This record gives sequence, structure tokens and C-alpha cells, in this order.
Amino acid sequence: MLDRALEQQPVPLAARHRQAGMLQLVWRDFRRHPMALVGVGILSVITLMSIFAFLYPYDPESVDQLNRFQPPSFQHPMGTDRSGRDVMARILYGGRVSLVVGIAAMATALVIGAAIGGIAGYYGRILDAVLMRLTDLALSFPSLFLLIMLSFLLRETHLPLFQGGIASIALVIGLTSWMSVARLVRASFLVIKEQEFITAARACGASDARIMVRHMLPNAAGPLIVNATLGVAWAILIESGLSFLGFGIQPPTPSWGNILNDAQKTLSLYPWLSIFPGLMIFLTVIAINYIGDALRDALDPYHVTGRR
Repeated sequence: MLDRALEQQPVPLAARHRQAGMLQLVWRDFRRHPMALVGVGILSVITLMSIFAFLYPYDPESVDQLNRFQPPSFQHPMGTDRSGRDVMARILYGGRVSLVVGIAAMATALVIGAAIGGIAGYYGRILDAVLMRLTDLALSFPSLFLLIMLSFLLRETHLPLFQGGIASIALVIGLTSWMSVARLVRASFLVIKEQEFITAARACGASDARIMVRHMLPNAAGPLIVNATLGVAWAILIESGLSFLGFGIQPPTPSWGNILNDAQKTLSLYPWLSIFPGLMIFLTVIAINYIGDALRDALDPYHVTGRR
């Protein structure tokens, strides 16, 4: 009887958490945000449509002067532009460019910011002061001016990697957005380096590089993932803005920004030329923002909703 009663007792909270695992706990909290699930669906559809854009029957650079400014129809679901090019084809291929630029720019910012913030937070003292003053100096420059200047300089170089414009724009956005990542990593490292497991790693003879990469950086991954998610949306907006101003991705390579730039001269006569690329930017950014908001709650160790 006693054994049966013990078996019927509820499992302790810590034991349930160990059984569930960290990923299951994160997923359990993430799915409590219905808009985040909608955002995952929207972002997945946009990504798949951009990846498999080659299945669409029209070429984004195919010019047809006889079908200029055609309104949306069954033949051209999003109409045609001033050169008779299918707008949907250009938007699908432009989605590839915008998403690649957003991810590559955020990856560049993460690498630079994590390196600077990690070194500053781990070593502290003079090195911390110097690196953080450099970060403050980078933050003091007007970002739009730096973006335009750097994009122009990189575009004028003769390096093959930067001739297409995608790599140069991603690098420019990454070079102007690493500061927030550096501050976030530094703050996390200042807390983590005082923990007992770091002291134990030093006592076992682990090198500074191993401690930072293998022990400290994974424990700071939660805030970094949230920051990276929101940073991708910000990078897509910046790329679209630069392309709209004429300093981003250059024609004939399509991107959502330069499609909007082409449409601004005929906005009142042919509004669909700007509605569809603007809608794609809006849906992508709002979906990523909802996903980042849900990840922030799911990865927060002090967030106890649903874990009681």
C-alpha cells in the first residue's frame, strides 16, 4: 500500500523539468504566443517562395514592352512594371536578396560584437574601458551617413566579391550594427564570469579562449538569439531603405527596396507596383518581430509563465 501511494504522488517540479528538457520547455513557452506561430508560418511561406522562385514561369529580367503597366490578373498576379517585367517574379527573386542580406548582415554583427563584447567583459579593466569607448564612438556617428558612405565606397572597389552589391550591403549593415551586440555580450559576460563553474574551469587549467567560447558564450546565447532575430528584421528594413534611396542593391538585381524605388515615379497611376513589395516587407518584418518577442519570453530564465 505504501509503495502504491508513493507511486501516485506527483513528480517534483525539478524532476519534470529534467525530464522535459530545455528545448521542450522553450517550445512550450514559445507556442503560447499565437502571433509568433502565425509569424513562423508567414516567414516560412515567404522563404519557401523565394527559394523555389525558379518554378515560377516568368523571368524577373524578361522585358515585354507590349505588356507595360498591366494590372494584376491571372496571367500576371501582381501586374507588370514599366518594362513589362512580371512584378511577382521580381518580388520572389528580390525576397532572396533581402533575406540573404538580413541574415548575412546580422551574422557579421554577431561575430564582431560577440568578439569585442566578450573580450571586454571577460578581461575587464583597461581593455574593457578602451573597447567600450570605441563602441560609444561608433554609436555616436550618424548611422544613415555611415551606411551611405560605406556602401558607396565598397561599391566602387574592384574586388569581385563586392561587385554584385549583396555582399557589400550585408557587410556595411553588419559593420554599423555590432555595437548593441557588443554591449549585450559584455553585460552577460560580466555576470557569468563570477559564477562558480567558471572558477572551476580556471582551476582545471582551461584557457581563456576555451572558457569564453565553450562555457560563457553558450550561457549568453539566449539574449543573443533574441537580438539576432530582431536584428534580421532591422537589417531587411535598412537594406530596403538604402535600395529605395539608390545606395543599396543596384539594378538589374531585384530587391524589395529597389522595386519600390522604381515604383515611386508612377505611384498614383499604378499603385500595385508599390503595394506588393511594401506588403512583403511589412509581413516579413512583423513576422520576425513576433518571433523575436516570443523567443525573448521563452528563453528568459526568470519568465515563469507556464512553468509553475
